[in-house]
Amino acid sequence: MRNYKMTLINLNSLPTMDFHPVFPIGAVYVKSYVKQLGVDIELIDFKENPEEYLNLSFLNSHIDCLAFSIRNVDSMELNSKYYLKYYKDFMDKIIPIAKKRNPNMRTLIGGGGYAVYSEGLKKYLPFQYGIKGNIEEEIFDFLSDHIQSLGEDIRLIPNHSLFSLDFTNSLVQTYKDIGVKQIGLPTRCGGRCPMKCVYCSYGKIDNKTNITRPLKLLKEDILNLYDMGIREIFFTDSLFNINLDHSKSICNLLIDLNLDGFRWSAYAKPTVNEEFVALAAQSGCKELMVSFDTFSPSMLIKLKKGFNLNIAKTFIDNCRKYNVTLLGMLLFGGPEENEESIKETCKFTNENFKKGEIFFSFGMRVLPGSQLAILSGIPEKEMITPLFWPFDESCFDYAIKHFDAQFLKYTTLGRISNWRKAYREMREYSYPGTNSFVLQGKNQILG
Repeated sequence: MRNYKMTLINLNSLPTMDFHPVFPIGAVYVKSYVKQLGVDIELIDFKENPEEYLNLSFLNSHIDCLAFSIRNVDSMELNSKYYLKYYKDFMDKIIPIAKKRNPNMRTLIGGGGYAVYSEGLKKYLPFQYGIKGNIEEEIFDFLSDHIQSLGEDIRLIPNHSLFSLDFTNSLVQTYKDIGVKQIGLPTRCGGRCPMKCVYCSYGKIDNKTNITRPLKLLKEDILNLYDMGIREIFFTDSLFNINLDHSKSICNLLIDLNLDGFRWSAYAKPTVNEEFVALAAQSGCKELMVSFDTFSPSMLIKLKKGFNLNIAKTFIDNCRKYNVTLLGMLLFGGPEENEESIKETCKFTNENFKKGEIFFSFGMRVLPGSQLAILSGIPEKEMITPLFWPFDESCFDYAIKHFDAQFLKYTTLGRISNWRKAYREMREYSYPGTNSFVLQGKNQILG
């Protein structure tokens, strides 16, 4: 009996891309899961071992499955950098080499980028199988099917228990040394976001499971990272406080651990629950990042944000009360955005936020699986390049006009100038048979 052999490549670590490094927590999660199934898995990260990009030494051994992890397809802004060609070129290069060594090898792809764009990527990237939703179940089924087809005596342990994450000191230190200050850590196994924001595609990433990771496992992960010298963690859930009881329990865990110098950050939704904010402060919360998107009452409804101005104001006031740093994110350019809605957002921001507490951008992405995608009428298989909901160029001017000067520092004005330039270079794209159109950048079209 032998073990199944898998090589998992973090494509976002390719040195050919100008990509801000992010610790590959998704790939680490997959590696941790398949290890408990008895699979021999090697995680290839070119930040950790850059020489392997040149010598391809990881292809020298027997591989049953060559797997690829994609976190990002592009940089998500109007002037997006598009990464798919880098992925395709590398996959085209190495898959034939691995196939020549083992004709029975299968290729597998997954990650957040694939989960969202799965239909479009099927016709562009050279892979056989994809994992796009409930990771554990789909990977186990993939392995079972492949092992059965091979007809060999290969071990596969049907272990579906929850697990701690297999962080290696080498990988953690690599990302720490190149300037990554926070290591990601999920508090739930997948889990669906209950929000219904019109632009969001989280429902495609994981639409069935909503399992909280036990505190015992989170404690092991946190202490493991702390022993490696990590003092900042980013909880990677779509929203840390989806499950208030669980998020409060994590805060209490951190309070009990009382780790010197330990800080954490997370995405959160506005809540009137004061106890959560108080516990966040006591447990070492460095920052809560909140996608408010707008403070226009009408736009909050159109975007289906799930909160109102009273909830937002209460949450902001509680963060002030307990000295929790808040980073609010705004997104201009949604359906029917106009000067009045932007003026309302700017007015609320001017009255309730301080310099450095707000980040804003323009251009609402039309992502597969989102309500905006449904309205556009574009089939998911055609949505492979960055598409944006149409908005008037005057939106840039309205924001500059109505924001207080403290929110318009020189670098911010520079970003607005770059976004406006990209906007002017966009073309209107309409799928045949539909009456609507979206915006597509001229440099974001696949050849």
